[in-house]
Amino acid sequence: MSEHLRALVVIAVLSVLTFLVLRRPVIAMGMADEDFRRRRNLWLAVTAVAFLANNFWIFVLLAGSLLLFARRERNPLALYVFLLFAVPPFAAALPGLGIVNKLFELSLPRLLALIVLLPFALRRREPGSPAFGKHVADWLVVAYLLLQLVLQYRADTLTNTLRSAFYAYLDAFLPYYVASRSLRSAQDLRDLLLSLVVSALVLVPIAAFEFLKHWLLYAALPEALGMNTEGATYLGRGDTLRAVASTGHSIVLGYLMAIALLLHFGLRRANPAPREWTVAAIALGVGLIASVSRGPWVGAACGIVAMTVASRQPGRRLLRLVVPAAVVAAVLVVSPWGEKVIAYLPFVGNIDEGNVSYRQQLFEVSIKVIAQNPLFGSPYFMYSEPMQELRTGNLIDVVNTYLLIPLRYGYVGLALFCGVFAAAIWAVVAALRRQPVEDSERFGQGQAILGMLVAVLVTIATVSDVSFIPILYWCAAGLAIGYARLVASETVPERAPRRTFAMGSS
Repeated sequence: MSEHLRALVVIAVLSVLTFLVLRRPVIAMGMADEDFRRRRNLWLAVTAVAFLANNFWIFVLLAGSLLLFARRERNPLALYVFLLFAVPPFAAALPGLGIVNKLFELSLPRLLALIVLLPFALRRREPGSPAFGKHVADWLVVAYLLLQLVLQYRADTLTNTLRSAFYAYLDAFLPYYVASRSLRSAQDLRDLLLSLVVSALVLVPIAAFEFLKHWLLYAALPEALGMNTEGATYLGRGDTLRAVASTGHSIVLGYLMAIALLLHFGLRRANPAPREWTVAAIALGVGLIASVSRGPWVGAACGIVAMTVASRQPGRRLLRLVVPAAVVAAVLVVSPWGEKVIAYLPFVGNIDEGNVSYRQQLFEVSIKVIAQNPLFGSPYFMYSEPMQELRTGNLIDVVNTYLLIPLRYGYVGLALFCGVFAAAIWAVVAALRRQPVEDSERFGQGQAILGMLVAVLVTIATVSDVSFIPILYWCAAGLAIGYARLVASETVPERAPRRTFAMGSS
């Protein structure tokens, strides 16, 4: 039996068992049984088709047909995030039929955007739903994407620029727009959080299997689909294999797990079964560890701290967070495994110290290159003389989104990008201030979304815009705006008492 078929057997067994375990608690927490079954069956079907199609375009045709026949979704973004990680985001170019070399590159995320998200975006606006442009973040997103296209046209053809505009619409604008406009009720928000958490939990046993068995289950899939794209790369850290699952890269897996873990805290108050909630949180932590990616570890830690500070009593909550963490750290230091575990930790560990020095060098070199074209960057920054110091073989890896953006689009582009997330954070903070009771489900969801935004913003400082990275941060920004809009529609217009620290005083 070929490798990809053996991998399919493992993936099928692990995912079916996971869905069986998750079904009852997920339905108890608010996802409709019909929605769970439909989404689960689609996930399994899309995965099976990918491994059995033997051709990428046959896979696209069959997966697209499955999605078309299952469009009975009242919450399109929930279906989108549920299926987003079923298959790695491999892309292939659709032939141009003799008119151009290629029409555009298609992948599962873009197929989902076309079939699931686009109909919502084209739908007639419902009464009470705000028109696009009612929030400053809307204009910042549009300005940032337009700036990208205008600056790309400096050094590219009109055809390629139009193609990039299509990609920007599918990969950035649609996820942001649908996330910011599709949450019409508390049920929609809970359903969305559940869908993203489930989509991550399904990957946890797959990631754990890869970590323990040193076998990347999706690595042979591109070859099985007849694609020239390489599969996931086997990356080690110390004597461990960094799990990847269907995300394309270990740091992307950690990024997803950090996001899901933070949003899982938003489901705590809606959970009638605390034991199951705790087990799921531990499972997401296992997935985060299996990625062996320190950037997402730091991001998740910062997100938890931000979520804690966003309470009504931040001092007391922080103390309750720090004391157990200090006890665990002390036990770890004196344990037989302490030295080995500490070696993997960021800032204090000694494994892959070269990565830290490379990132420091990347920062220093990038600042010099940005200074050559500070306002709008340069499409040729990779060919500048200082950047050649970073070349390893044929690769210059700019593993920092906050450096990559000004290198490409200057400080104007970086200001617009950061402005989107500043507006999103401000919207969530303002929504939390409107909440009369801290123990409410809506307040807990806001804390989780705020923590998730912080985790995203910290993590992307350690990675470029690869794989699912940009799709998820545009979804995160849109979710923050959608949450704030939902809170505004629910809150009685009564002025909240003035707070002096974070969401309240300790």
